[in-house]
Amino acid sequence: MMALTLVTASLALTGCTSDRVEKLDTPALAEGNLPAELVASMEGAVATAIAASGASGAIVGVWVPWSGSWVAGVGTTQLGGSTAMDPSMTFRVGDITRSMTCDALYGMVADGTVKLNAPVTDLVPGIPNLEGVTLGQLCDSTSGVGGLASWTTSRMLASPDREWNPRELASFGLGNGLVAAPGERYVESDTGYLLLGLALERASGMSAQQYLAKYVTEPLGLENTLLPTDKAQAPGENSPTGYITPNSPEGWVCAEPTDVTEVSATTGWTDSGVVSNITDLGLYARALAEQTLPQGEKSERYDSPLPMAEGFPSWYTSTGGVQFADSMMGYGGSTIGYATSVWSDPTTGVTVAVMLNNSTNDAGIVRSLAFQLAALAATAPAAGGQTVPEFGLPWTFEDEGNSVRAQAICPVP
Repeated sequence: MMALTLVTASLALTGCTSDRVEKLDTPALAEGNLPAELVASMEGAVATAIAASGASGAIVGVWVPWSGSWVAGVGTTQLGGSTAMDPSMTFRVGDITRSMTCDALYGMVADGTVKLNAPVTDLVPGIPNLEGVTLGQLCDSTSGVGGLASWTTSRMLASPDREWNPRELASFGLGNGLVAAPGERYVESDTGYLLLGLALERASGMSAQQYLAKYVTEPLGLENTLLPTDKAQAPGENSPTGYITPNSPEGWVCAEPTDVTEVSATTGWTDSGVVSNITDLGLYARALAEQTLPQGEKSERYDSPLPMAEGFPSWYTSTGGVQFADSMMGYGGSTIGYATSVWSDPTTGVTVAVMLNNSTNDAGIVRSLAFQLAALAATAPAAGGQTVPEFGLPWTFEDEGNSVRAQAICPVP
């Protein structure tokens, strides 16, 4: 069985001040850590997911307002290494970047800079097959624009120092035209968020780094969150190794994963390129759930969630650059080397954020792990003077644990 190192820290989800947001209206967090027995169950679930995903470790944050918190690094920063995973480490957050790009869109709508129904062709000229596609549809993933070809990842890994032009990347996804009529249905599209990023640069006169700072990270006080510069680099001075596990005719080569820590942020850009840490992600998840950032007058951003794909449960939907898992709001996804999943319940304040440093399985394992932790959080007892609210979820800890094992790419003890 994998030897695990555990580093813990406590975190209160406190408010922050800025010119845009006075504070996060977060339920008061009980002082102290979650009960040891509950944390032990969480540690066991994390250890299984680490093994199943081929990662060397995980960084986890669980905040339960009526009971306490658990913020921890589990495992090590490298396979076979001895450096413990630290909860302060930064990493690429993957598809959670999409939510932030949509935050910037709605912030610009509130400022009168753009309109949701603005045609993308007005702001990103010279790209064919986009007639009838609006900025709002790019955010909702209802534009009909398809995803990037799967072989683009292999090209990125073959040239990790390359700085990609988002127009070039988008062209791979646009090569076959629209896969659905604009507004017809949900179509997950990394291409769409690259196009949205380009449109917002043109509309605002700012770089993506600048408008994400103005509309997201600075208002929320996310001091460890940013879109890095274009050069190939690790996701911070203190970050875990990022891995992809190669496949062979004999199966997954779990003993020799590929180190993909240093790549350019242009590989994901406004779709999946942002860097953060677990503390900031917990704060960001709460802000998403509470709609803290300006949304524009009479915003309908979250009013009409759509089913994401055949086979997903009816309670798993998406709109406005945010996914919905029953009452919880967040996102699960990956980028080269890292898989992340964050969720927060707007009524109770229960918040979960998880990172695994292997992206081979995409969002599957890390999302199931986050759901396991949320299910355990729902059982947390009340700390002194607190009251347990009504909080039920349509999945169970056991079912999501079985899902982790079913998706395993590497042996699970």
